[in-house]
Amino acid sequence: MASSTSLGNVGDTTALTPLLRGATTTTTVQLKQTDSNSQDQQKFQKYLNTAQALHQMGVIVPELSQGGWQSQTARHSSTRGLQSAGANRGASLAARTTTTVGVGRRDSTSTTLELPNVITQLYHTSTSQLAYLNGQIVVMGSNAVPSLWYWVVDERTTSGRATWWAKTHLNFGTEVQKNFVENQLGFKSEDNSNTSLTNFKSQGLTQPAYLISGLDVVADHLVFAAFKAGAVGYDMTTDSNASTYNQALTWSTTAGLDSDGGTTTWWRILRG
Repeated sequence: MASSTSLGNVGDTTALTPLLRGATTTTTVQLKQTDSNSQDQQKFQKYLNTAQALHQMGVIVPELSQGGWQSQTARHSSTRGLQSAGANRGASLAARTTTTVGVGRRDSTSTTLELPNVITQLYHTSTSQLAYLNGQIVVMGSNAVPSLWYWVVDERTTSGRATWWAKTHLNFGTEVQKNFVENQLGFKSEDNSNTSLTNFKSQGLTQPAYLISGLDVVADHLVFAAFKAGAVGYDMTTDSNASTYNQALTWSTTAGLDSDGGTTTWWRILRG
């Protein structure tokens, strides 16, 4: 069973060296840092370090202006060539994308300054493809070449806790879904009066570490199969989900690529 391996602190690019081999890029990304207060300095530095590391690997990173965290738009032209190191995939995989992406704040009732969604943690698994579609980066997995899992910070979360941007809805019955979420995803809540819908409140699950074994796009929906590679914990600060570690699962479903529509979202990495 494949397992997820932490690459350590986001500012440490030493662990990224093996991932840089075979990756080429023509991306030009400008990251601006203006005056900032001490409260935001550390988070911004983590983002800056991580963004630079991603840039070296050919991953699209939006321009960021810290002055008020206003939305900035940048046009990037990126060529990525990933040469397989495995016998099962001899040809290189290249993807050229020209995209307009921006990072900004959503409407919020909070009066406090919120950071945009920023990448704060890198995890190493295995994959053969990174794709950009409808403002999202999607991943296809195999055992051929290295890849990255991305942690993102939800701008609506004031704690700065890293979570997956994911909402999972599986359409095969409430009870089966309930068991799936509790037993395989390690997410459980008892504060809903309707016990049959205990785990289906409108919030994203935060269980990390999946190995994607298949990926396709049909009518703007992502169709995929996945294997759970191991739980890292609900919020990265406790081991409350240790019992779910290395519980294998495989499943296929569709996930809508429009999270703003209130439907399923699958691992949205960078909002465009």
